Amino acid sequence: MASCLSNRFNMIKFFRKIRQNLLSEGKTGKYFKYAIGEIILVVIGILIALQINNWNEEVGKTKIEKEIIQEIISDLKESRNKLIELSKNDSGKLPEYIRSMKLVEDYFIDQPVYNDSMAIHFSRIFSFSNIEYKITGYETLKSIGFNIIKDREIRKDIGIYFTQTVPQTYRQFELVEKEQYEYLIEHQKKDFNTIFLENSSERKVLQIPIDYKNLRQNRDFRQAVKMYRYITDLYFQNTIESLSETNKLISKLEEYLNNY
Repeated sequence: MASCLSNRFNMIKFFRKIRQNLLSEGKTGKYFKYAIGEIILVVIGILIALQINNWNEEVGKTKIEKEIIQEIISDLKESRNKLIELSKNDSGKLPEYIRSMKLVEDYFIDQPVYNDSMAIHFSRIFSFSNIEYKITGYETLKSIGFNIIKDREIRKDIGIYFTQTVPQTYRQFELVEKEQYEYLIEHQKKDFNTIFLENSSERKVLQIPIDYKNLRQNRDFRQAVKMYRYITDLYFQNTIESLSETNKLISKLEEYLNNY
């Protein structure tokens, strides 16, 4: 930009020199022709400067767009790790909880006598885990304005994920939390002893039935466990769907950046 402005000023100085020579020679008619040329030159220079300024603004917007998308991708990857921790089928927290609940239900049916090996499974009946999505990049995008993202489909995909996929998972978790506090927590307080076990690597919480025989015959408790397993399973399925949508959006955003 500085080079273009310098050239423009040099040309203007050249025409002004010609104008001075013409005036000294009394050639007024020719002077007006050169004056018009000088005006045109100034206008062209201004237009060039505006064009360069617009180009610089566009470059700045592109830089901001890339930075926001990169931040959103980073957030999505962090959220993905949390979703995997919850929903991974062989070791995720939710599958563990669901398996333990089903085991307790079957144990009530098949086993009239309590075994201490069931303590860890009873403890999982009173467990739940929420997913905390990271949305820093999305909040930055909202504050700057969605139009900074040039591609309409990319804007749409980002909007759907953060206004539909994320809230849906939170709503499903709220049902899990509600079921826990409205139907199960009282049983934990009155029907179980809580035991804490600690070693150098972890801390375990065990729930030991106070009277297993009576608990086994408690229809309300058994029904509450069954319903809680059902709702937790819905939450589990939702986290799997959310994980899939997270992976899709990461791929789309990375491809979009690579095609710049």
